[in-house]
Parts: sequence; structure tokens; C-alpha cells
Amino acid sequence: MAIVIPSAVRAISPDLSPDRTADRSSVPGGTGPAPVPPGPWPTLGNSTWPNEGGTVDDPPNILLILLDTLRADAAWESLGRSDRTLTARRCIASAPWTLPSCTAMLNATSSAHLGNYWRNPPSPRNPLLDALPRRYRKIGVVNNSALSKGSGAELGFDRWTFIGDHDAPFERALRVIDKAGRRRPCFLLLHSNIAHDHGFAVSSRYLPPGAPRGLGERIITWRDTTPEDRTDAVTRYQACVAALVEKVRAVLDAVRQRDDFVTAVTADHGEGFDYELGRLHHGGRVHQDLLQVPLLFDLPSTIATVRRQALGDALESQTVSTTDILPTLFGLAGLDDLPDVDGSPIDRVGARTLVSEDKRYLYLRDRFRINYRGKHGRMTAEELQRNADLLSLLDGGPTLRSFIRGSDKLIVTSFRVASTTDGGVDRSALLGLGRQLLGTPSLHIVEDQLFAFERFDLDADPLEQRNLLAETPEWTRELLGGPWRTEASMPGPGGTPMDLASIFATGETIPDVEV
Repeated sequence: MAIVIPSAVRAISPDLSPDRTADRSSVPGGTGPAPVPPGPWPTLGNSTWPNEGGTVDDPPNILLILLDTLRADAAWESLGRSDRTLTARRCIASAPWTLPSCTAMLNATSSAHLGNYWRNPPSPRNPLLDALPRRYRKIGVVNNSALSKGSGAELGFDRWTFIGDHDAPFERALRVIDKAGRRRPCFLLLHSNIAHDHGFAVSSRYLPPGAPRGLGERIITWRDTTPEDRTDAVTRYQACVAALVEKVRAVLDAVRQRDDFVTAVTADHGEGFDYELGRLHHGGRVHQDLLQVPLLFDLPSTIATVRRQALGDALESQTVSTTDILPTLFGLAGLDDLPDVDGSPIDRVGARTLVSEDKRYLYLRDRFRINYRGKHGRMTAEELQRNADLLSLLDGGPTLRSFIRGSDKLIVTSFRVASTTDGGVDRSALLGLGRQLLGTPSLHIVEDQLFAFERFDLDADPLEQRNLLAETPEWTRELLGGPWRTEASMPGPGGTPMDLASIFATGETIPDVEV
């Protein structure tokens, strides 16, 4: 579907309505990093490619095309081809910005487990990629410096290259595709930052001469923008998406001509354009404009009809996670004996709760984004000072989690305040920051920690503008009476995981009038 630009540029108007959603039940338990299976990790060279005529002697090549900042409602669907492609009805990213989302995808492990928000992966290995047969060449070509060597995204690859130019990654990928052979098949990751860079001068090449300049350093907060600036921001994004689609199409044409690649096209997160609601850019919030992403599989003619049908049925009936993509690609290549990871082959996905998380950023109601332990790029001196002042109130950083099950979505935002000089809790600071959060969350305090809750019916309210809890005086009882009682959890005081039953068993609920 195409992006819609309302007259007031109030929002990009998506049709984002998740149904049954997914992730491992261990994630809502809030149990920190997933345990890494002890080595040596299994290899999958004895698996059988589930095709019609292929054998283990000629396994397919594997291609993951990862498009940074591509919204699910952007105009990408022309990449499909009825005889080859299968498209997910709803796919949810594990995090709302590049580094944690990409590393979660490449490890098939939820961001709530992996926690790579500061280039600090919990393990020096990627067991999933280590499990590929040694004959596979594992090549990564990335276009965002957040994914450069040392980020943790490169773990498990034989060759990892960051290229800043927009064109060069596609040119490099086409050379790799051309050289791929049956004796040395490849797993190729192609990442592009074209849509991500829509606000900057580099994207001007995709617009007519004389087009207005992008938001540039204002892109995080949209400070000092006019309605015309906001319209132009959407127009620039659309132009970048159009250019991106044509470059991806050239790569798909190459693999379709070879007919020996199993391919997925997806994104790490979306982008926000809703100035009035304060839902801008990415990171720092977990709304559907950031979490719902496109997902398309392009399959060679040799994939068995029964396998193709099973995958198509699952993509239509289930909401899937980006952590499911590599297990699905590897399964299509006949590599089914995977390590213990959060993701699953999509044709085996059942009803689960899908969890997405951010721990580095937090957007406030006035469009300011708190940056915890980041590089603080694109911030003015005034914004840097405000960021420092806000962080001085906190003990650690924020935690934002989205829990989706069916059309029921729960967003929980949490942070702790630093102790006063006498060791007490500064309640006014706690509530003061709570009043600045986006939306109309319902608040609960446990000791020095605030929990803010929003609940949405994504079928009736796909733009997430109506917090159902704000309409229910007994909202805590309502949450405890349903599946969120144990399905949703957050780090509590001291970092101990707390489910909702534990959170509401102590502390106090803040009346709306006090908020």
C-alpha cells in the first residue's frame, strides 16, 4: 500500500492491525539474556534440502535483504511476483531502532534477551550462524555505521563490510550473487540505509532539482519545523523508498534468473511522521509505525509445493517476528537442526506473545528524546543539557516494552529515580517525568520506580490513539484478570523481573487527576 499524506501531515496513515502474535514465553518473564548453548555448536551439513530434485550436494544460496527504516505501509509491494513470492500479513520487529533490531534478527533472539543497545553483545559468538555448514560463505554488506565491526552484528560472518555509499552495497551484492556456486554456497546479508537517510543531503539525489532540503539535524525532534517542512519530510521519504525499491528489484532479478537462492526482504524498523502525537523518527517508543515491518520471501522453483504452501498459510494466518526470518530461511535451505533460539521457522509458529523492547531512548510528550548512554549525536547544546538534567534524576535508563497477543497490545514504560541525599525517594521527580510521557498512560509506583501502562485494541484502533486503561477506573484489576497477569513482565527494583501480579501487589496506583 502507498503512504498517505493527510492535509495536515498529522500521520502517515497505516493499516497496521496485528492479529495473533509471537515470541517465546521466556521473554515476558523478563529473564535477561537467553542462555547460549554450550559449544561445540552443531553443524547442519547432514540436512536435506526440502526441494523437488535438489540434494544436499547442491544446497541453495541464502539472501537476506535488510532495508533500514522501511515502514510496512511504504510502497514496496511491487517487489512481489505471484509465482515466487510470499508476503507476511504482519511482521513485528524486536526493537524500534537499528542496532538492537538487526542483531536480534541475525541471532534469532529477542532484544529483550539479547540486549545489544550499546554495541555490547552478551556473547562473542552467534550460535545460529556458527551452525551453518562450513561450506557456506557468510558475507555481510551493511550501509549503517551503527552496524560496523564491533557492533556485534558481524559475529558469525566470514566477511563483514561497512560501506557508507548508497549504491556500493548493491553493486557488491550483485558481484557476490554472480560468483556464488553450488560447491561454495553463500549466505549473504545486504543492508541498505537509503530510506533511513531520507532527512539528509545524501537523499537529494532521489528528488527533483530544487527540492526542499531535508530536516537534517532536526530529524529527532522536528524542532522549528513548519507544516511545509513536515510535508516535505514525507515526500523525501517516499522518494527514497521509490529509489530503494528499484535497487532491490535489480538484486531480486539477479537471484530469480539464477533460481538457486532462498531470499527474504524485510526491515529492521519503521519511521515516525506524526508530529501532533509526538511520534517521530525511531527509537524511544514502541508504536506500530516503528514495530510493524514488511516481510517478503522469494523462493526458487525447486522448493517443494507442500513447503511453499505451509509457509504461505502461516504468513497469512500468524503474526510473525523478525527473529523468525533466519530460522525460516535456513529451514527452506534444509537446515532444520537449529540451536535453541527465540525465533522459529514460520511454518511452525504457534500462538505466542510478541515482545519488543528499547532501553536506550525514551520520547517525551514535547518530542524530546532522552538518550541514555548514547553518542548524543544531532543534539543542540540546549538539548544536551536537558538530557543531562533528566538523566541526573534517574537511576539507570528507561525500559520500554511492547507485548502483543492477538489484537491486544500492552505498552509498559518504566524508570527509576535516583535516591535523595537522605536515601529517600523523590516522588515529585518520579511523577514529574511520568507526566511528560507520550500519550495518556496509567501510572503505578513501586518504591522508587514508575510503571506507565497503555493498552490498545489494534483492530479497532490501529493508530494507537485510545488507551483503553484510561477509560477504566479499575484498570489494574482488568489487567490482572487477563493473560497479561503473567505474560507481561518488567525489570523491577534491583533489576529483578516482575510480572504484573507482582507489580500490582505492592506500591500504589496514581489517580488520573494526580497525573
